[in-house]
Amino acid sequence: MHKTAQVGTVLESLESRRLLSASHGFGAGFALGLLDADHDLFHANATNATIKADLAKISTDSKTLHADLAALTPAQKTTLQADHKAIATAVKTALGTTAVKTAVTKLQTDTKTWRTNIFNDLKTIRADAGNATKLAADKTKLAADEKAADLALDSDQAAIVTAINNDAGVVAAKAKLATELPKIASDLNTLQADKTKLQNDVETLEATTGNYGFGDIGGFGFGGFGHH
Repeated sequence: MHKTAQVGTVLESLESRRLLSASHGFGAGFALGLLDADHDLFHANATNATIKADLAKISTDSKTLHADLAALTPAQKTTLQADHKAIATAVKTALGTTAVKTAVTKLQTDTKTWRTNIFNDLKTIRADAGNATKLAADKTKLAADEKAADLALDSDQAAIVTAINNDAGVVAAKAKLATELPKIASDLNTLQADKTKLQNDVETLEATTGNYGFGDIGGFGFGGFGHH
């Protein structure tokens, strides 16, 4: 790969961590048939048996949700629309709170820091191309920085999700949905658990293979709805 292209590829991997990907789905898509979109890319390239099993369960549970949504009565659909709007409004409000803004700022800062670090690592590799000893050390540092960046940004995005989920308005809006439409809320909780397992399994695979190019698994950030 050309060095310039290599720089772009690695930095693009970091940039792909969309700032608000953590908030997609809190109330802005779970009833609109969008739950399958985020793991389509994994279906295309997944060869690991665990990842394939995770994806298959997400697909099955997504179909269950879609079937349950289709079975709602007109009155229930009206209720769902109202709850959906309330959750979306609560999330939008939460994004303006100090807790969420602080978490978002940390993600922004860390993303810039790691982009700079990896860019410099790749520049060094290019400069040391004729020195095998230095090149080996440079590549080791790049691999370590990519791993550290992946872990740091995952942690930052998890903090954003936690801050939003813990917001009192969001908690109340989700609890209302859980009370009024418990089956839909249960389906969403199941999909959230599926997403968490997939995320954990992908991270384990990344740590094992040293490939940190999977990016984030967003779109299922609806968190929990009521108690299990």
